[in-house]
Formats: sequence, C-alpha cells, structure tokens
Amino acid sequence: FKDSMVYSGIGPISIQNIPYNLNDLKFSLAIVSSSIVDNMSYKYLNDDLEWSDWNSTPVVELHNLAYGMHTIEVVGKDQFGTETQKVSFSFIITAPWYFKWWAFTIYLILFLILIVFAVYMGRRRLRKQNIWLEGVVAKRTSELEKSYYQIKEQKEEITASIN
Repeated sequence: FKDSMVYSGIGPISIQNIPYNLNDLKFSLAIVSSSIVDNMSYKYLNDDLEWSDWNSTPVVELHNLAYGMHTIEVVGKDQFGTETQKVSFSFIITAPWYFKWWAFTIYLILFLILIVFAVYMGRRRLRKQNIWLEGVVAKRTSELEKSYYQIKEQKEEITASIN
C-alpha cells in the first residue's frame, strides 16, 4: 500500500483494507472532462462531517486515522463554477495488532497467569508465616514449661521448709 495507487478511476470502487501502520493517507485528485480543464478546485468531506474549503491543490492528506471504516467524498469545480458529481471512496483502517482477537486472548492468558502467581505467592507467604509462628509458639511453650517447673520447684521448697 505504501506509495501505491488504490483506485485509478476505471471500474467499480471496492472497499480497501489498509493496515493500521499506514494510517497516513494522501489522495491525488483529478477531473476528467471534455471541456478545458483549467483552474480546477476541489473540496472534500471526511469523518469531520464538514466540507473543506475549496482548494486548487488536487491533493488531500489525512493523518493518523483511527482504525475502522472511513469514507472520503470529493467534489470538483471548474473555472466556470460547474461542480462535478460527488465521488466517494470508502476504506477500512484495520485494527492494530494489540486490538486483534488473538492479542486479547494473550491478555486474558497473561491476566490468569498473574492471578495464579498472586495466589501462589500469597499462599507461600502464609506458609512461611505459619512456620515462623509455629517456631514462636514452640519457643514460648518451652519458656512456659520452664517457668512452670521453676514455680513447682519453688512451691515444693516452700512446702518442705514449712513442714
């Protein structure tokens, strides 16, 4: 498509699919007439929904078009003010790769992997915290047992000294 003729004016105009990376378009306009073609002017209508001003330059440039269906309509006028019939050309700017169905499938898979990874990391953190807490409980239990035996020993000594 880059620097190529899409329609030469012969035969029916078919809708063209244009890749997203080529969304800057340049249309060269011409009027075929049996009269003397001099001082021609053109105006066009695209997605802006407003006709451009009359311009003697037979070139229409459209930049950074969004993906989707577009139609450009053109009217010419000769030096006598006679307007031509409106001619329209429709084309489709294809979606960029990151909006294709397979890209969304990849996004979904990556999202699911992210969720699985987050759950795995959360469970791993909980297991480590559990092991740490078991160690703390074991340490405190042994301290309590030690204190219990010390108190029991002291009680026995006190009871023995009283008797």
